[in-house]
Amino acid sequence: MGFRYWFILQHIRGFKPFVTKVEFEKTFKENISIGKTQRENSRRLEKEREDRLRNMGRKRPGEI
Repeated sequence: MGFRYWFILQHIRGFKPFVTKVEFEKTFKENISIGKTQRENSRRLEKEREDRLRNMGRKRPGEI
């Protein structure tokens, strides 16, 4: 019945719908001025760097 009452109030009797406001703070990790491709390249380079560091000293298949 709740939806029916809400629908009647809003559409038949002209009441305005409830307005919900939400405030929050968000800290950005990256510069929002740079473009998508630059962010993707930056992330890819960082991942490659981490992978190289992680694989240092590991022997490849076939190495003794």
